[in-house]
Amino acid sequence: MAITVAGEGRNLSRYAPIEVWSMKEIDRRLAALANGPATADEMRTVYAAAYRAAQTLIREKTEADVWRSIATGA
Repeated sequence: MAITVAGEGRNLSRYAPIEVWSMKEIDRRLAALANGPATADEMRTVYAAAYRAAQTLIREKTEADVWRSIATGA
C-alpha cells in the first residue's frame, strides 16, 4: 500500500513477474530481501508483485476497506 500512496506503482509495474504470486510468496520474498543482499531488479520485482496484490485487494474491496484491514491487523 505504501507504493500506492507514493504513486510509484506505474513505475514498478513493468517489473512484475509474469505469474501472480500469493501473499505468502510475496511475504517470503520480502523477508529474504531484508535478510541479505539483493539486486535492484530483484527488489523491483518483489515490490511490483506486492503493488499488484494491493491493487487486486483494492479492486475486490475498496481502498478504505484495505486500510481498515491493515489498521486492525485483519
